[in-house]
Amino acid sequence: MLVLVSVLSVFAGPPPYPPNQFNEVEAPVGRLGYRIGTYLTIEGIRAEEGKVGTHTLLVDKVGDYKFPKPIAIWVEAADLPKGERCVLKGYETGGWIGVPPQVLKETGQMPPQAVWQFNFVFKTTSVEQPKRPASKQ
Repeated sequence: MLVLVSVLSVFAGPPPYPPNQFNEVEAPVGRLGYRIGTYLTIEGIRAEEGKVGTHTLLVDKVGDYKFPKPIAIWVEAADLPKGERCVLKGYETGGWIGVPPQVLKETGQMPPQAVWQFNFVFKTTSVEQPKRPASKQ
């Protein structure tokens, strides 16, 4: 196994950045206006209209800043109750979904439902509100 990993690393070539430089690169700004990975407290109410699912939060406040218009974001690791105000702690992250246009062109693939885009997600580390009783195990 060690030989296989060594052979693959030779063919893969060096990384495009020096080994310790990656951690020093500033993350891009997320949908909520802060750099991805910034620990935040967000507040809002679950979205109920359109193609939103039960994990879309209409964020109207981040920390002490109140948005003039709520911003919708997908929330992971938290159940969002209908009609109740939610206060969550966590951070924004994300990933690419869809297929890049050049790949579609070169391969002749049919485009998937989701166009090539960066999908922002809020990873919940704790739910401050609404408080729920501990479940019995």
